[in-house]
This record gives sequence, structure tokens and C-alpha cells, in this order.
Amino acid sequence: MKVQALQMLKKTEWLFVCLALAATLFCPSAHLRQGLEGEHRLSAKRLAHAFIPLLAKAHHAKDDLALQEAVSALAQAPGVSLACVIDAEEKVLAHSRLSQIGKAFELPKHAEHLQSFPLKDGAGRWGTLLFSLSITSSHQLWLEELGMFSVFLSLLAFAYVLRRHIEARRIKALTQAYADQTLLWEEERQEKEKGIQELADTQRQSRLWFQALLEKIPEPVLLLDARQRVSAFNFEAGQLLKLGPKENWENASWQDVPWLQEQGAALEQSLQKPGMDILTDNGVYEAALRTEPPWTWVKPRSALRVYQ
Repeated sequence: MKVQALQMLKKTEWLFVCLALAATLFCPSAHLRQGLEGEHRLSAKRLAHAFIPLLAKAHHAKDDLALQEAVSALAQAPGVSLACVIDAEEKVLAHSRLSQIGKAFELPKHAEHLQSFPLKDGAGRWGTLLFSLSITSSHQLWLEELGMFSVFLSLLAFAYVLRRHIEARRIKALTQAYADQTLLWEEERQEKEKGIQELADTQRQSRLWFQALLEKIPEPVLLLDARQRVSAFNFEAGQLLKLGPKENWENASWQDVPWLQEQGAALEQSLQKPGMDILTDNGVYEAALRTEPPWTWVKPRSALRVYQ
């Protein structure tokens, strides 16, 4: 599910990027086309206003040659492919093509963006100026702008893909680093568990070794560890002190042994004077306590020759 969600997120991101790129491409281009069309109309008006006074002067002088020269000059202007002057009955008075003079005006098939401007004489209109102004240059400018936008969008898309690639590599590196660290933590945990298990095995073997050693001693003997917990005792001590099964006394405190509960002072004295026998007698048991770090030997009855 997480992989599908990530794939869906990537598709959504790409869709958003495509929409943003399309908006960036077409919105400015639409505004640009409108601006170019407005500029084209303005250029036509400027061109017409430059030649209308010449045409009006030739008309007033009834100079057909001057009228034709003005139209020919207009036809040679950049972007102008056709120029003519027609009268009110659409009869050609002057034309960039001399063969059309005197004929009824017909728009050539190749003519594009025909511009029309009235020619007036006082309050009356004596004719119309017609010329075709090509916007090929405008289209070329728009295509160049479109090409620049395409390059820009290509660079933007490349930057986005490169960024995604870098992020993917970074995430992969972080994932690998996390996996390596997790593996290291797992190895350390297993090593610690192994150490704990080895320590427990060592302690168990030590208890078994001490237990086997104590069983060889004919007199009752009880062994306490460095924390004063019952580590081991032989059969005779168990019988004498009525301790029961040895399994019930693993890690038991010396205070759990009924007879030793009364021997706190003697045990403390034994810990303070290691290597010395501390004798105690409560009227029921007579015992010797001897601390040899990390162990404390407790032997009920007075069998002191064991320590001599």
C-alpha cells in the first residue's frame, strides 16, 4: 500500500508539473499573440498615415503618375505584398501591379491581412487605400519566443528530474545507512545477549562446581556469594538446617535462611575481618563463619579443623 501511495504521489506531482508548464507556455504566449496583433494593426496605421498625405496631394493635382509612384513606394515597404488605391466604385486607380489599373478590384488569393483606410477629400470620400501587410516577421518573433519558452521548460523539467534523482539517491543512501545501523544494533544486541548467556552459563557452572565440591565435605557447609546470597550448600547442611530442595534457594538472601536471620552481627564481623573464623552460638547451632572474597563459608557446629 505504501509503494502504491508513493507511485500515485509521483504521478500526481508529474501531472501538477505538466499543468504548470502548460500554463507557463500558453498563457504568456496568448498574451504575446494579442500584443503582436495589436502591434501589427498599429504598424499598418502608421504606414497608412505616412502615405495618405502623398496620395491626397496626387489626387488634388489629378496627377495619376504621382498617385502610382506613391502606391509603388508603399508596395516596397517591408512586409507589404500588395498595395492599391480604388475609387468609390472599387475601380483600381493605382496598383502595385500595373496590369490591374483600370480594372475592378479583386483580392488576390495570396494576399493576407488586408488593411483598408478611407481616402477623403473634405467631407467626401474619393477612394480607399488597400494594402496587405504580412505578419510573417511577427509570427517569426512569436515562434522564437515559443522556442525560448520551450528551452526554458526543458531546462525546468531537467532540473526537476535531476532534483528528484538526487533526492532518490539521498533517500536510498539514508535508507542504506539506517539498515546498516539497524544491523549493527542487532549485532550488538546479539553480542550482549550472548555475553549475558555466557555469564549465566559460567555462574551456573560455578555453582555446580561449588556444589560438587561441597558434597565432598562430610560436615555441613553453606556458601554465600559476594552479595551475601545463597550460592550452594551440601546435603548435610540442608538436612541440619532443614532447607529443603536446593532449587528453592537459588539467589536467595542470607536473611531467608531462618537460622542465619539471627547471625547478622557475626556475618558483618566476618565481612570486616576476611580470612578469620567468626564463631557464633545461639544455643541450638554452633557455627563458624569465614569470609574469603568473594565467598563467605558458613559451617554449623564447631568443625574448625576444616579451615586450619
